[in-house]
Amino acid sequence: MKARNEQRDTEAPAEHYVGWLDRHAISQQRGALKPSAYVARAYNYEKTHGRLPAWARKVDGGKWLFAEAYISEDAALQIETVGISDAAALVGTSRRTIQTWVDEGRLALAGENRQTGESRRVNRAALMRALPELKARLDKSGYHLEGDAPTAMAGGASLPSLRKRLAATQKRRADVFKDVCTAQRAADGQQRAIARSASRIEKLRRQFEARLRDLEKVCSYAKKKQAVESARAQKMTKKAEAIAELEAELRQTIDAESVSQKRLQAQALARRLDEARLPGAPRSADVSRVQRAAKKVSQTPCSTNSEALFDAAVTMAEALSLNVEAGQCDHIDAAIRFYNQATARGIPNDIIVNVTQSHFARD
Repeated sequence: MKARNEQRDTEAPAEHYVGWLDRHAISQQRGALKPSAYVARAYNYEKTHGRLPAWARKVDGGKWLFAEAYISEDAALQIETVGISDAAALVGTSRRTIQTWVDEGRLALAGENRQTGESRRVNRAALMRALPELKARLDKSGYHLEGDAPTAMAGGASLPSLRKRLAATQKRRADVFKDVCTAQRAADGQQRAIARSASRIEKLRRQFEARLRDLEKVCSYAKKKQAVESARAQKMTKKAEAIAELEAELRQTIDAESVSQKRLQAQALARRLDEARLPGAPRSADVSRVQRAAKKVSQTPCSTNSEALFDAAVTMAEALSLNVEAGQCDHIDAAIRFYNQATARGIPNDIIVNVTQSHFARD
């Protein structure tokens, strides 16, 4: 069934086939059977082999197509031959009798390439030539039309039997046609289900393509946004690096300026100390102002002249003096360091001035 569905799905419309006949064309073919007979034959083949025969196809819309060569060959066979049932009706006997005569060689079968399952057919011309002899043989033997047992056959008794047999044949044909119609309806229903499934699949495909396009738009927007953010981040990084470089430069400048100011202050302090210690040196206004400030500090009631703080200041000054003697720093740097350390220890200014003059003034 799956193979048949795949075959039907891939078939092209009927008008695209050359050498294939539809139902209408078959009905116009001389000697051909009814289209329903070929449909039933195709279904029987599919039931046995699991696929449709090569001479039959079912295209979109449930339309049947049959190979023109196959139909022409079968139509010629129908014209040249006659079935067992039809031969029995012509002779006026039973199918069993005709089959017996075929087996005995009295009647020649047509179609040497008959496949398994195909009904046997008698050559029509041979049957018509042998018909008088067969009827005479039948009358002489007294065989009844409906059976193989010999019975007395009255004149005209074959007509009711023929009518009865015709009615049975018509009933069988009606049953076959009913089965064919049932199979056709089932096939049409299956075809409609396939068409509905194909419609749903196409709808889902369109929805998927629409969602895929939306996703591509979102991805494109995200890529553009990412590129903008990346450029902005790079710009901010460069700006931060520039600011950091500027800060470093400013910090170096400030540090250099601070060291320079401290060095200048220390040099000024050293000069004042030198001027203060030089005998007979002229006392400038700055020296006088320093001495007045020192005297004022020493006379301030809040000044602390405890021996502990003085000893601590002397200890720090002596340690820095050793560094000066070792050449690790000069008097100015030593005086600046002493001033910073003494201030951090909370030593009063009068002690700082006295110890600075006694240890870091140039001789």
